[in-house]
Amino acid sequence: MSKPLIKSKVLHLQLTDVGGGDYTLLTNLVDGSIKHILYDGHSSYGTKFSLAKLGLPNGMYLPVEPTYEDETIEEFRNRIIQMIEEESQMVIVRVVQTEVKFHNYE
Repeated sequence: MSKPLIKSKVLHLQLTDVGGGDYTLLTNLVDGSIKHILYDGHSSYGTKFSLAKLGLPNGMYLPVEPTYEDETIEEFRNRIIQMIEEESQMVIVRVVQTEVKFHNYE
């Protein structure tokens, strides 16, 4: 019997390319590894695209590990956002909340 996946969402970005196309970038932590997935549209399902579609310069890739030992999850998120804002051919439309909070829930 296989063990269940331990998965948590690290970052959820809604993006638009220069032609007006909508995309969603999800960054998840799955069993201790970072996984980036780029989808068509502003949802977390649909056609998957290569991360090359982000238009980062040659030799630049989205990070899959912290740059230093004590990097926080927030610093990691900000590093990805900054990379896309400064180097990608896409524009961030919205940073989607990654934590679900229920109000008045007991």
